[in-house]
Amino acid sequence: SPSSLWLLATLVNFYRTRLPPSIYAAAKKDFFEVYLREAINSKSKPNPSSLDSFASLLSTVTAEDISEPLGPAVEKALKKSPAGVLGAVTALATQLPLDLSPYVDTLFLPAALRMIKSMEEEPRGEAVALLGTLAQKVGDSAVFARVVSDVVNVLLGKTGGTLAQWFQRHACVVAILALARGGRRVPRSAVAPATTAALEGRVVASEKEG
Repeated sequence: SPSSLWLLATLVNFYRTRLPPSIYAAAKKDFFEVYLREAINSKSKPNPSSLDSFASLLSTVTAEDISEPLGPAVEKALKKSPAGVLGAVTALATQLPLDLSPYVDTLFLPAALRMIKSMEEEPRGEAVALLGTLAQKVGDSAVFARVVSDVVNVLLGKTGGTLAQWFQRHACVVAILALARGGRRVPRSAVAPATTAALEGRVVASEKEG
């Protein structure tokens, strides 16, 4: 229940601030089990308040934690039900204290590219939000350029076919604009010129079409 999740958040904070780091490190396994059960593998889609209750825990995630147990569980859940879990994955990306570059291909980008074409508004919005988070938290210029290029290719119909509905194209344009404004850790000059030109040109064209 939401109340029990907030009690968990209080417990996590107690372990983090009042006990030796070794004790918290040992307890994280149990905390992650609760997180995976309630957020990633939940039978019902968790609400934003429930996801927020895990912020303290996720703010301490390390690369080792991603390797095991978080990464494999998130990948499996995304393959099984991307629309159902994308909101939790977007919250995860937002709350992680890490550069997301190493996890773009395995955890974040494939689901975002798939769901941005969804006929349903909620998963499209979550995909746009996830791409906006990547814009802020991908520090590798080559990876960032590839994210931009992949979204542009979806908009142009080069990946997965032509987008038949205006709202699918609109979602892509919104995501591209977020990527163009983001990338605070990656100078625009670091993005491949061809990618930047494609981004800016398609945004202008789409705005004229609208």
